[in-house]
Parts: sequence; structure tokens; C-alpha cells
Amino acid sequence: MKITISRYQWEAMGKQAGWIKGSGNGMMPGQTPYTPEELNTLHKMVGDAAEGDQGEAFDKENSDDMTSRRRSIRVTMSDGDVIETEINGTKKEIIDYYKKNEFVKADEKTMHHGVKIQFLE
Repeated sequence: MKITISRYQWEAMGKQAGWIKGSGNGMMPGQTPYTPEELNTLHKMVGDAAEGDQGEAFDKENSDDMTSRRRSIRVTMSDGDVIETEINGTKKEIIDYYKKNEFVKADEKTMHHGVKIQFLE
């Protein structure tokens, strides 16, 4: 879900939350107003966030790694068995689940764990 808010709304929330400095009017002792460089940086960050643009440094592929959602995967187990399934979670959670846990095979006696996890998207 994407929520769109104006720059004014974003700045008002930041000032109320305390992570954006005041404008210089009625400042508390020890507070200093933004320098011109800080103010330009703040306006750029607020504008980018309000537009939903994270800049060139934002890597959309890597951001998906941190998103918990249903994924199709192929898991190669320690004994060579391969399974294809779907599972919910982030990529790290899924990899940890298959590599750190032992699973009972169909014979109900033998255990195996994942050694290679491929995402099929």
C-alpha cells in the first residue's frame, strides 16, 4: 500500500515527532537553526520521500529481499533431494529456515536439511 502525503504534512509530522528541527522561532535553549546545506538536504529528502522516490542509491531488487511475502522456491537438500514449494517470508528468513533446520524424510527415519535455495521468480 502506498500513502501519498504533501511535503507540508511530512514536515509537520517530523516536527511533531522531533526528528525535524524547528524553524528557528521559539527554539529551545541549545537548539540551532538549520544551516543552508542542512536545509537543502532536508528539503530534498522530504521531497523524495513524499514522492515515493528513494533516489538512485535505492536498490529495488535488494529491497525485495527484505519484504515478507509468498515466494516460489526450489530447495536442494543435503542428500540430493530437490523440492519445489511456496513459502511466506523474507529471503533471509526462508534461507535460514531451510539451512538451520533438519527435516524428516518420507521414510520417517532419515533427516536432511537445505543446502541450496533458489528463488523462482
